Amino acid sequence: MTNTPFLNFSSNTKLLLTAEYVVLDGAKALALPLKFKQWLQVYLSDEGDASLRWSSRELGKEWFSADFSLSDFSIIESSNENIAKRLQRILQVVRRINPQFLNNISHIDVITDTDFMLMWGLGSSSTLISNIAKWADINPYHLQFEIFGGSGYDIACATAIAPIFYSISQGIPEVSNAAFSPPFNSMIGFLYSGQKMNSRDSLSQYRQHGRISLELINRISAISDELVLINDIEKFEERILEHEEIMSHILSAPTISKLAFSDYPYTIKSLGAWGGDFLMFTCRDFQQAENYFSKKGYQNIFKYSDLVL
Repeated sequence: MTNTPFLNFSSNTKLLLTAEYVVLDGAKALALPLKFKQWLQVYLSDEGDASLRWSSRELGKEWFSADFSLSDFSIIESSNENIAKRLQRILQVVRRINPQFLNNISHIDVITDTDFMLMWGLGSSSTLISNIAKWADINPYHLQFEIFGGSGYDIACATAIAPIFYSISQGIPEVSNAAFSPPFNSMIGFLYSGQKMNSRDSLSQYRQHGRISLELINRISAISDELVLINDIEKFEERILEHEEIMSHILSAPTISKLAFSDYPYTIKSLGAWGGDFLMFTCRDFQQAENYFSKKGYQNIFKYSDLVL
């Protein structure tokens, strides 16, 4: 393998600020692409049999490896059989969509790497799908929906360069720029909750609550629109609190603020799957907020400007 990759792709991670869950039912979501990325590098070689050598890394350290036959992506060997089977399915679906994918190749090495912790839930799967779709020159939404399902907002964020509006209309993703650049962003922060959630399990639980009213879907969409226009932190907090109360009603679950931060003086919002991954908080002094969360044992705390593109 040469030291210089033949192909090099990267995709952004993401956070969903509004319309968690209800984006699946047509609500307009406000989504944030992040500065953290995943890369995929492809190295060609004339050495060896017709095989693909895969190495997945986190912050430069390998955590998974496998060898696949290039003829049908059968697994030759791997460090984790379950992960190898999931990757095999992705590669086989890609080959079905694009029959020319990796044909007439003698040997290839692929390395993926991240500059973020995989356990944070910022989009290791969606960034992988996005990178593979770029590599194979196929529609990333088709690949995402077949492999993982979900709304697809994370695929939109993977290539976005600024906040976006995302919705689904008759099964088709609709993406537009969202001029979300709050002048009070120094009063917004994010933290990793320490609780990893399985998105598919969360969506399944959401579906158990039955059909969501059009009135609530429209109100969530309106909040997404309004957040972009707000210029002061108090009004922003009012809309975020309203959004949390609506979702609390839909999910029949307490807000994260009532559940774990009842003594916090400002607003805290669940992002994505409730009960896990990342939270957003508002404050008036970031250092004071950081001290508050640090005393509660939270270690991964970010300023808005450090995280959002």
